[in-house]
Amino acid sequence: MGKRLTNEPPYPQTADEVTAYCTRLVHALQTHVGERLVCVLLCGSWARGEAQPPTSDTDITVIVNTVDDTVLPGLQAAWQAAEMGHANVYGADEVAIMSHEALEMYTTNACVVWGTNPFPTPTQADFAEEVGRSVEYVNRYARGVLLYAWLTPAERQNDVDYMLHDLHRLIQNMLAFRSGAFPKNTAQFRASIVGTDEEVLLQWIEAMPAEVRLAHALAIAERVNAYTQDCVHAVELFRS
Repeated sequence: MGKRLTNEPPYPQTADEVTAYCTRLVHALQTHVGERLVCVLLCGSWARGEAQPPTSDTDITVIVNTVDDTVLPGLQAAWQAAEMGHANVYGADEVAIMSHEALEMYTTNACVVWGTNPFPTPTQADFAEEVGRSVEYVNRYARGVLLYAWLTPAERQNDVDYMLHDLHRLIQNMLAFRSGAFPKNTAQFRASIVGTDEEVLLQWIEAMPAEVRLAHALAIAERVNAYTQDCVHAVELFRS
């Protein structure tokens, strides 16, 4: 969630309020945009069943056939009529050429509120790309911990925290790469790693109190680095 803007409309606080919010938006778009409307998606924490009011925002994606000068007045009118806050607004023509990065956000982990979702379902090749990006992010911090003896304790702790945050994303992408389905929420993620090397790695790290992890930063980084190499080899095998 980004920083709230001064006059941004309030977030819905319950599932019923989210439903009413989406219904109001769809009605306004149908009224002011008409047949130009392609799809409305609910994304983010509310779609995953992990919203935490009052801080969770409502991630909406609106897709029209194309965002040209003739549709903009209708979109502006719909926004005012629906008292709508932030949303992603795309043309279906833009969707066709968009990056497939984090595609699950608009597909398997989204709820279709209205219309037909134009985003393509992620493929194993898409998830292989995601694994590659995640490996890059994780190793940026893991190798800093391993190589930079000049880091202050605070800087080393910061790198460990970022490394572990990105490690969760890497494991999610590896699960999707292997199974074809990105975990929808934390509960599904945890259920999917039962009995795997990923579960062993996370349990080992998470058993350490946060204040102890700094003392074990090198050992954590070494094991994380070894895991990233396993991920690299799996993608290489897929592509060969």
